[in-house]
This record gives sequence, C-alpha cells and structure tokens, in this order.
Amino acid sequence: MVSKLHATGPMFASLILACLSSIEPAVADEPACLATERQPICTCDLTKLRPLQGAVGMKQVIYMENRIAGDPKQGRRKLEEDPIKVVAGVGGQLFIIDHHHAAEAWLGAKTEWGANALCKIVNSEKGLSAEFKTEDEFWTALKAARLVRLKNASGVDVDASQLPKTLEAMADDPYRSLAWFVRQKGGFCKTAREFAEFAWADWFRSNRRRWRTRTCLRTQMTRTPRWMKRLKWLTRRKPKICRDILR
Repeated sequence: MVSKLHATGPMFASLILACLSSIEPAVADEPACLATERQPICTCDLTKLRPLQGAVGMKQVIYMENRIAGDPKQGRRKLEEDPIKVVAGVGGQLFIIDHHHAAEAWLGAKTEWGANALCKIVNSEKGLSAEFKTEDEFWTALKAARLVRLKNASGVDVDASQLPKTLEAMADDPYRSLAWFVRQKGGFCKTAREFAEFAWADWFRSNRRRWRTRTCLRTQMTRTPRWMKRLKWLTRRKPKICRDILR
C-alpha cells in the first residue's frame, strides 16, 4: 500500500505542474482612453461608449453618416479638430456628453477605422472629479452639472437606469432631427449648452399642432413654402425665442 502511494505521488505532482503551466496569466483590459493633460485626445471604442441621452434624431445621423462615408478622410480631419466629448465614470467607463449623433454616424459609416473614433475626456473642464468611487456619486454629479438628459424618445422622464447602454440601442426622436434642421437653416441661435437642441425638440413636440410640424416630418423636412414662411418668422424672432426656450 505504501509503495503504491509513493508511486502515485510523483504522478499527481507532474499533473498539477502541467495544469498550472497551461494556464495563461490574466491580462488586464486596456484603458478605455489613454488621455493625458498634454494629450487629452485619444482613440476610443464607439461600441463601449455610454450615451447620456435617451434618443437621437435619426435623420441627422443618416445625413452625417452619408457625409462621412462620402469622404472619410475629410470627416476624420473634422473629428480630430472637434472630437467626441466624454466624461469618465466609475472604473474609467466613458460617457458621451456631446456629439452623440456624430458618434453613431461614425459607427454606421463603416470606414477603415471601424469602431475606433477620437474622444476627449472633459471631466476637469466640466468641473467633475477625475475619478468616481460609486455610481450614486457619479450620477449625482452629472445631474448637478446638467450633463445628462433623462428623457426618452417621446420626451418622457426616465431614470438613469433606463438610458440606453450603447449607441446602437438609442431610439429615434424625429423632433430632434427637426430641431437640427431648423438650426441649420438659421431658425434659432446656436448655443454651447448641452442638449440645447433637445429643448427645441421638446418645444416643437409640445406645439406640433400650432406649427404643424407633423407635415414637415412627413415630407422629410423639405423646403415647402409654408414651412419656409414659418422658418423666416423664427429667424426674425430668434433672439426672443432663444431667451424663452433656452433660459
């Protein structure tokens, strides 16, 4: 019995060593964005970015996507000049605060860069901590800084947990596309405030009967004479409207 145990002992030891040698050491995930103070812009994976709004205007996304696909290099140069603005949350997770539409457009354009885009972490610029220990701390800071839009595609209030987790999961808000179109045509003033065009989208949504924006949306926002008259009225009144809607 003893001799048998002595015989099997070396065999078990060799098996254990063989198993241990076959196990590869764990490799830590690469940081989401290797940004520094000297080089704040970095390459980021669009599929891993978290939105901070519930919807986008798909007509705007499609327009931007076609522009990028038509001239990817020119689009890349513009992205280098004006990268996607993100903030780092718990564990370094990146959340978009500006250029949701551009991010989704780049993801759908299928360029040579694939899902890799250019991001800029702006925690310090927005008065946020560089690191967050808890989710509650992070979301409280975002709400205080007004860097998150807690509404769905219909403009209804939602919780942070109900926001889409990826760009591809974002719903379509046609009134957001309408707001973008009106701004492009000079219908209202541009502002640096986050989610400003959503304020206009909500205004158009709540006044859709008065302005008959449904007709505009059904015609894919074409330059109909009736709509252009309203647009000219908005242009003349834009200082007052900006004060009323964006105050």
